[in-house]
Amino acid sequence: MSEISDLKSENEHSTSYEAAESPEMRGGRLAIFGKRMTIGALLAWVGVLTLLAITAFGLLRSREQPFTIGQSTPDFVLTTFDGEQIDSRDLKGKVMVINFWASWCKPCEEEADDLETAWRYYQPRGD
Repeated sequence: MSEISDLKSENEHSTSYEAAESPEMRGGRLAIFGKRMTIGALLAWVGVLTLLAITAFGLLRSREQPFTIGQSTPDFVLTTFDGEQIDSRDLKGKVMVINFWASWCKPCEEEADDLETAWRYYQPRGD
């Protein structure tokens, strides 16, 4: 009986070793590094690693500094709710504040008063 369990243990060990050496398909599972996983699990891991790589690339690209006072912005065109188009080239030399906010954002609500005050200050001057 002991010989049978020793033989079985030795056979399992060699299978694990073979699987680590060369991936192979067995019963719809791929053996890699001595562990078996389904093709779906492998594809899921590949997807996760791809998303991580894309996120890392995006974070590296976002290290660019934000615009500062006096720095030129790239040209852009905005469309208002009324359908009017505002071209940034028409605003060169004037004060321009672009604020992205959401109605559910509490800090956005709090800064709305400051933005309104700034608009009231600059609007009559035509800046």
